[in-house]
This record gives sequence, structure tokens and C-alpha cells, in this order.
Amino acid sequence: RTYRGENGRVGWRALCATLGYAGPRISEALDLLERDVRLHDPAASRLWVSDSKTDTGVRHVEVTPKLRDILLAHRAQKIRLGYPSEPERPFFCTRTGTRWDEGNVRERVLDAGARLASEKLVQNGLPPLPHVTPHTMRRTFVSVMLLATNFDVPFVQSQVGHTDSKLTMDVYAQLLDRSKRAHGAAFDALLADAQEALYGAQSGEFSPLFSPPSDLGLSTGISPSPEFGSGMPETEDGRGGFRTCDLSRVKRAL
Repeated sequence: RTYRGENGRVGWRALCATLGYAGPRISEALDLLERDVRLHDPAASRLWVSDSKTDTGVRHVEVTPKLRDILLAHRAQKIRLGYPSEPERPFFCTRTGTRWDEGNVRERVLDAGARLASEKLVQNGLPPLPHVTPHTMRRTFVSVMLLATNFDVPFVQSQVGHTDSKLTMDVYAQLLDRSKRAHGAAFDALLADAQEALYGAQSGEFSPLFSPPSDLGLSTGISPSPEFGSGMPETEDGRGGFRTCDLSRVKRAL
């Protein structure tokens, strides 16, 4: 849907899927040869990245089942349309068998695809995508794979290349920070447990956490102390006279 050229080029979706489902650099994806894309074994499909920035970046990248289906469909379409498919040809290539240009991929694939996706998001009442680059896709892969593997950092580093260990750890730290947002819910849950232990299960509308039951004086014969009531005098700082240590008084009253 995004390419407007006249040479019938195919494979834009397969390239986007490779960037998002495997996390290679854009240069690594475009350097893949037919012999590097090994899809014959469903349980061990992989990409062989043989031309990386450094020797330590040379690696096997596991191919997920969904990505395997997309890459198989791309290969079948190439053969059906007469594209070169010899082992030494680029997996993503023009009709004449030459490698795609990175600039064209950014402009005609990622930028145009992001615009289409943003239009769809806006139609559904959601914010548009931020600026999308090949590195955006790579970071997204790292984020999702860390979550999918329960933060198996060594495995994710091996998938994106050892030289990107800093990238992996940066994303890992950000995900850990986001996970700490659950601490607030845990805090609320602990206080709710304390409230139930003190006052029993509450029904109806929410009542202040440290307020005594409304029938405290009737059921126990004890008059509510002013320090618990709404008429409790405020302190000089305007915060009221209740303190956390007054929990012990509540317990005694109950």
C-alpha cells in the first residue's frame, strides 16, 4: 500500500516484520542473502547475520512462528513473480536482484507505513505513532522479547548482537521502572487489608481509611473520642490531630 514505484517491488511487509519480530539493524536486514534465511525446519528457523558491525555481532537470530510464515510467503511471492532467488541473492531485492537502498526503505516503507498506521489509530480515537525509525523497531523488539522471556537478558542480547548490550540493559532498566508502578497498587492493597482487619468488610460507599465504624459508640458503649471525629481540632500545620500511631487506640476501642 505504501510503495508507488513502477517496478512491482515486493516484500515491504516482510521487511517490516523482520525488523519488528527479529530486531536486526536495518543494514543487517538488507544484507541478508537467500542462504542466510533458514526456514526449512519449523522448530529451528533462524536468520544468519554474517555481516555485522563487529565480529561479535555475527549471530543466529531465532525466527518466531509468525515471522516464519511471513518470510515463507515473501519467498514464495518472489519465485511466483520471477524475482532472483539464488542462494547468493539478497533476500530483499529488486526485480533485477540488487540490494534495497536504506534511504528508500526509511522513506517508502517505514515513514509511509507509520503514516497509515497513525491514520488508523486516530480513526479509533487513539494518539498517532511517534516518529518511527529502524532503531525504533529494534528497541521495540528488545522490549517485547524481554517481557516474553521473563527478562532473559543474555538471550535477548544474543538475538540483537553483543555490541548492543547497552541497548538491552537500557530498555531493561526502563521496563523495570515501569513495573514499579505496581507498587502503588500493592500499597493500596495492604492498607485495604488493614482497614478490613480493623473495621471488618465495608459495604456501601468508601469511608475514610482510619475512621471508626459509625456505630462504635452504640455497640461498645464507648463514646467516640474527639481525636477520631470530624470535630477533631487541627494542628498548626492544618493537617489535623490524627497520627499513624493512633492505630493502637483504634484497636483498643474495637
